[in-house]
Amino acid sequence: ELGPTRAQEVRIASVVVDPPGDDVAGERVLIRNDRRHAVALSGWVLRDDSSHPVRGPWTFNFPNFSLSPGEDVTVWTKTGKADLRNLYWGLTHAVWNNRGGDAAVLSDNLGNEVTRLAY
Repeated sequence: ELGPTRAQEVRIASVVVDPPGDDVAGERVLIRNDRRHAVALSGWVLRDDSSHPVRGPWTFNFPNFSLSPGEDVTVWTKTGKADLRNLYWGLTHAVWNNRGGDAAVLSDNLGNEVTRLAY
């Protein structure tokens, strides 16, 4: 499966920003690897694009993790136990703005923006 640009890339496939019930429990970002080879996400960063009254953009630093070709990983805002399909930010507050828009931004280990999904 290829994304909207029809390119073989690592991309943000979706962001769930205002789930039913508790935002923290349901917020998540789905990242898909459309490349033909595994991608080491160690050192990559997922962040929101908004500044907040208390602090700048929220950032998630990927642990030692490899995403196989054609596979997805979900980054949850909440706390949980990581596995091959799920990673957890470990926060107790929401990240993604429900109103006014925001963007999920994924950067590689060199700080280059790889993909962004605005809403």
